[in-house]
Amino acid sequence: MIKKLLIPLASLLILTNTPLKTSAEPKISAKSGIVIEAATGTVLYSKNHNEVLPMASTTKIMTALVAVELGNLDREMTVSEKAAAVEGSQMGLLAEQKISFRDLLYMMLLRSANDAAEVIAENLCGSIEKFVELMNEKALELGCTDTHFANVHGLPHNDHYTTAADFAKIAAAAYANDTVREIVSTKTKKLDYFSLVLENSNKLLTSYPYATGMKTGFTKVAGRCLVSAAEKDEITLIAVTLNAPDDWNDHEKMLDYGFSRVSRWEAVAAGAYSAEIPTLNGASKARLINTQSIYGLAIDGKALPAQLSENLPKMMFAPLEAGKTGGYLHLTVNGKVFSSSPLAVAETVPEKYGEISFAEKFFNLFRKIFFFYLTG
Repeated sequence: MIKKLLIPLASLLILTNTPLKTSAEPKISAKSGIVIEAATGTVLYSKNHNEVLPMASTTKIMTALVAVELGNLDREMTVSEKAAAVEGSQMGLLAEQKISFRDLLYMMLLRSANDAAEVIAENLCGSIEKFVELMNEKALELGCTDTHFANVHGLPHNDHYTTAADFAKIAAAAYANDTVREIVSTKTKKLDYFSLVLENSNKLLTSYPYATGMKTGFTKVAGRCLVSAAEKDEITLIAVTLNAPDDWNDHEKMLDYGFSRVSRWEAVAAGAYSAEIPTLNGASKARLINTQSIYGLAIDGKALPAQLSENLPKMMFAPLEAGKTGGYLHLTVNGKVFSSSPLAVAETVPEKYGEISFAEKFFNLFRKIFFFYLTG
């Protein structure tokens, strides 16, 4: 396989090492807080970010992430007597009612319904305890070693805690899920359940121009807790505050500061990366190029170290039309993918011409079938 990067990545790193003027580091009311770039986890601001604290109803972000990875959103769920009687914020669901999983998710994330959270957990796992086990397993999978869940809604419990640093990882993973992201970014939703209309309790969706959602939380023990996501210039930030008397203003200041520090830089222009791979029964090899620009991440104008990697098949089957996707080019920062582009066929590759015996045609067909079998 022949690869060629027409513009050297290293030279672009040098060109971007010009410091930018950033805003002054914010002073926030929160006991603990953090802002990260969502794709790479790069920390842009923090305050006591490793302090272990309760997180109240922001817990439901993890509940939602685990739930959507388990269930069909159109599934009908039944309310138990236990879920109907749960304390704290709720929708007033009645035992034996049947509600769609989708509507329950909106109730839980937009209005912080504790009863909806318990209905989801019970219906997906048979018990809340089993569901909570999955939440703790997911936390460890995400590298959250200072987090433990004791319930699905965030009501006070001695064994229910996190850190701002840990919960930012959880929030970033949840935001990367298409279903969760769509729900938390919704300002108003009309449910199938009695045509009920829900308003999102996250005020940042209307007060902050770049806000794209996440979740509020409050108990007397935890204080005001808030997780927010914001997007600007194709960069996504996640902010977390725990025990923050002035959380709305905290998040606006934190996000503004984060955006003042972070930027993208063009690591590989569209068409600048080229790779050649063999073709089966093709007149030539296939040349693939990146159809979109690939971007790196810069902090205060300084590019972070980045690596390019490609995902390509060992060969492609002719004929191949120009533009056909044959793989992907990725740029990773901090070991995580920050930017990707399809790798597409640059020029049409026809089948070989000339006399081909029946035996050769049969052998080519057999090779194709065998190749598909091996590669899945």
